Amino acid sequence: MVIASVFGLSSMLYTAVQMVRSGRRLETYHTFWLVEFNWIGFLVVFGLIPVALLVGLAFRLRERLQWGSLEKQYGDRDRNV
Repeated sequence: MVIASVFGLSSMLYTAVQMVRSGRRLETYHTFWLVEFNWIGFLVVFGLIPVALLVGLAFRLRERLQWGSLEKQYGDRDRNV
């Protein structure tokens, strides 16, 4: 299932790049949910995925550092209280 997902996403990305290179960047298409979208928008959304993952990772790192600081200050206690 993972292989099919990766193949489908890479195929869609390849199609979007080819459409942009051929000059049909603002040509619209309908998604599976019948939402009208264009190829530039797809590439922007695909480009923002790594940014969103990095922001989430930064939040997770900050939370872990804060937990460490609290455990250092108050001692290691049971978190299920």
